[in-house]
Amino acid sequence: MVERILKWLGLRESDSQIEVTAQKTVKPKSVVKKSVKKKIVKRPVKKKSLKTKKKPVKTQGTKKDALVKYLSKRKKPASIEDVARKVGVTPMTARRYLYYLAKEKKVKKTKNGWVVK
Repeated sequence: MVERILKWLGLRESDSQIEVTAQKTVKPKSVVKKSVKKKIVKRPVKKKSLKTKKKPVKTQGTKKDALVKYLSKRKKPASIEDVARKVGVTPMTARRYLYYLAKEKKVKKTKNGWVVK
């Protein structure tokens, strides 16, 4: 019966057995990678000239210093919102810094606002 089906398919029994055994025994060969040597390209190094020295950057100081500087320029007492807006911090941060500076006795709180001592 098997032979008739194989004939009908155009295969012989011996061919099918060879294919089945070939599928079982063929194993992929392990691939061995060969090491490839990379060529090192030497490039000239650009030397820095002595004329192009960078100037030191001037530091602006801390935000606390900016608070004291702003209050010293004002003639009238400043509110926390004014100080925060001019110095560039949130009102809560300005409040914290002002109370810290008050403990260091650099600024003083009055009933109208904050002033420098």
